[in-house]
Amino acid sequence: MSSATPVSHGGGTAASPASPDVIDSGHVTAPRRRRRLPPVARGLIVFLVFCAGLGVVTGLLWHAVVQLPTYTVQESGAASTTERGLTQFFGTDAWFSLIGAVCGAIIGLLGWWLFRWLGWIVTLVVLAGANIAALIAWHLGEALGPTDFAARISAASAGQSLPIDFQLRSHSSVLVWLLFAVLPVLLFSALGRDDEDPGAPRQWVAVRRRVLRRTPSPWIDAGHVDPPSSEAPVLPDDASR
Repeated sequence: MSSATPVSHGGGTAASPASPDVIDSGHVTAPRRRRRLPPVARGLIVFLVFCAGLGVVTGLLWHAVVQLPTYTVQESGAASTTERGLTQFFGTDAWFSLIGAVCGAIIGLLGWWLFRWLGWIVTLVVLAGANIAALIAWHLGEALGPTDFAARISAASAGQSLPIDFQLRSHSSVLVWLLFAVLPVLLFSALGRDDEDPGAPRQWVAVRRRVLRRTPSPWIDAGHVDPPSSEAPVLPDDASR
């Protein structure tokens, strides 16, 4: 086999591509490895993005299902509503709480299914997801309007009917989202089968690992956090012979 020889250009000598001088000179650098987020962090980001998208959908749904009461402007300039309109005055709060109960339960079930191996931290995860979804739905629904009822009613003519402002009057309705999100976690952790039990079913572990792109980790999947011991196992006398 022929070895690489230097090539001369105009009286100078240039090292061949295979020469170690090229590598040592800094012209050839090792490719940089891209730092990737840990699997748990990627799973949390995907979960929170899902909660944000759920908040957008529920905000649009909340705005679509609520029927706002209307006030009719009289000839004297006063505005009045009907008895049915008075009963619909807190319809925005009722619908927000009802939708929040369903969405909170969805977030809680999904969070428990994906992150229950994190232990008590799963409670914080589902609370954060439900809070994000509730705040997005709240502000999106109010942003779609109508707003500024006082200015609209002062500029209205006699006989014109105007709906009231679309707003969440009871801010404590957000707690409904958080309550129903944490409720599945509490129920499954208290009544569910313990993962540390050797006879516990393991059919969902592979699916959850595929979602989070986690490498197989028997001690974590079993509910333990301590890494396996690096000490060599003690073999029985028959096996050592």
